[in-house]
Amino acid sequence: MNGSDAQLLTLPSLATRLAKLQDPGSGDSSTGRASVTEAAFASTSSNLAQEISNPVSKMGSRNDLLRGIKIKPETFATLEVVAGGSSSGAKFADFLLQSASEVTQERYQLLETFGDTIGFFYGTRPKIYQYSGVLINTSDYPWRDNWKWQYEEQFRGTKCVETKKRVYLTYDFVLREGYLLGMNIGQMSASPNSVDFSFTMFITREINLGMNEGED
Repeated sequence: MNGSDAQLLTLPSLATRLAKLQDPGSGDSSTGRASVTEAAFASTSSNLAQEISNPVSKMGSRNDLLRGIKIKPETFATLEVVAGGSSSGAKFADFLLQSASEVTQERYQLLETFGDTIGFFYGTRPKIYQYSGVLINTSDYPWRDNWKWQYEEQFRGTKCVETKKRVYLTYDFVLREGYLLGMNIGQMSASPNSVDFSFTMFITREINLGMNEGED
């Protein structure tokens, strides 16, 4: 059985389930009618089934990928301390950023009952992003020592609050504004000329410079 045969075999069962959802008699037995949520789910599922049966016609602008992609120019990550929206012009770039983990979570509360679970939503949680990379550690490129000094004297959150400044991190055509909450350096004897480092940043504002929409 090839992939297309497997896909065709799944469509009848999917259509049968959709028909049951769209049938008014398939709702709550006490009311004899489907709820608004079930009707919306049935409509969305029906559209999805049509897309599965004819995926090429639903691709839209994604067909442009077949013509190739345009590679973005390479960029270096930089850190900068800014006071009152005015940049000092001195950017710290003595590090190689290799990983960025940006997690956004909702602030919510789920209430379990004997019936449906009820969800309450109150906005988003504070954005705490994780970054990691490499610092060169040689006599002519003492990036490890420079990083530790910059963190203690300028980048860490307490120093920024005392001087009424914020840290600006730029990389891959994005800008992240906020405060550094902590950092970690890991050094091993097997690679004495480079050390791994990471830092945590509380984000107060973020902008994707590669998009026309501007600020998120």
